[in-house]
Amino acid sequence: MRNPIRHGFTLVELLVVIAIIGILSALLLPAVQSARESARRTECMNNVKQIAVAMQNHSSNHGTLPAGVPTCTWRRWVTAGTQSGAWCQGPNWAAQILEEMGERQMAYRIQSCMAARNYKTGRAVNDGRNAADDCEHDWFGNMGRTAPKIFRCPAAPAAREWIFTHHWERMAKGNYAANWGPGTYINLDMTRTQLGSFQDPPKTCADTKKVFDDRKLAGAFTTVWIPRWCEHHPPKHWPKGVVEHRPNEYLGDWKMGQGLGATDAHFKDGMSNTLLISEVLTYDTAKDGRGMWPSTSMGASIFSTRYGPNSSTPDQIPLCDDTIASDDPYNRNCVKKRCHQMMTVKDSLACDVWASARSRHRKGVVTALADGSTRFISNSVALDVWQKMSTRAGEDFFEMP
Repeated sequence: MRNPIRHGFTLVELLVVIAIIGILSALLLPAVQSARESARRTECMNNVKQIAVAMQNHSSNHGTLPAGVPTCTWRRWVTAGTQSGAWCQGPNWAAQILEEMGERQMAYRIQSCMAARNYKTGRAVNDGRNAADDCEHDWFGNMGRTAPKIFRCPAAPAAREWIFTHHWERMAKGNYAANWGPGTYINLDMTRTQLGSFQDPPKTCADTKKVFDDRKLAGAFTTVWIPRWCEHHPPKHWPKGVVEHRPNEYLGDWKMGQGLGATDAHFKDGMSNTLLISEVLTYDTAKDGRGMWPSTSMGASIFSTRYGPNSSTPDQIPLCDDTIASDDPYNRNCVKKRCHQMMTVKDSLACDVWASARSRHRKGVVTALADGSTRFISNSVALDVWQKMSTRAGEDFFEMP
């Protein structure tokens, strides 16, 4: 009986098949990666859209957009915790829209903190002067130790480490920040010679209001003065003109700052022409505060258009891990500059800090405009256009990219 003939692949045939598979994989892999990036960008844009809608709902509920940072401290460049002199600050824009985003438990804890009451028992506590700093305490439910899922962009690397430095304890990080305009933290539209009168302690409530008047350089958000404080505690009662000397009077839910943000009328450039929010990248270390969503600091929950999206220029921020490699393509290195109580505007040049919008998307960042629409803005956008997009009342004419 003859043995059957067995047919198989020759070595040459096998190598040809492997080569064909390799070529097909090389052709398909970029398409797969592109599809994944497109899906991540779409999800990120959906997050930004939901945040913008929450802000519009907040405006419907309270008459204005959320205030960027409601404060009772006339030195409005003072950020960080109470140890830095920020004795009287309400929740930032992100914490103010928790209710509209469906984060009712978080919103309740913020409200309990500002009312100086234990979130479980309702008993009064002698705490809650600074929302970003104090609401993290146990009796307020450790507010800020986690970030709402919607505040995280799926394209960005996860930030697992809490920020734990410079008077901040165990604060979580996200990836979305509010538009603060084209300049520095307080975006002064003043000359150097005008700064002298600005740094003097106010003598009346009217003088205090001048410090917080809208200026051309203001973004969609800015620091706002809480008028109720001045009405009940006029400057003549401030020891040496400094509010921080009376900490026991800074307790109360009046610090929520509702109804003190920008209205439609503030957007003289048009809401469809003004940036509302964009992205920031975190660096997963306890020393770097970028992305710290409850914080009022530059680079944490706010960004500047001083430089373009994903700029190669380092951020100049108060909470900076200066060990980041200068050639890191994503986590840009930074320059540390703190804005503290003893600085005057004249000496600090209005707290000369800024942070650019940044993302892990290819070639640009996701943004939302004040009318609620979303756009992907290229890294190559002209800087003057990017900056004009960030002013709400610059009265500039430009073509949207």
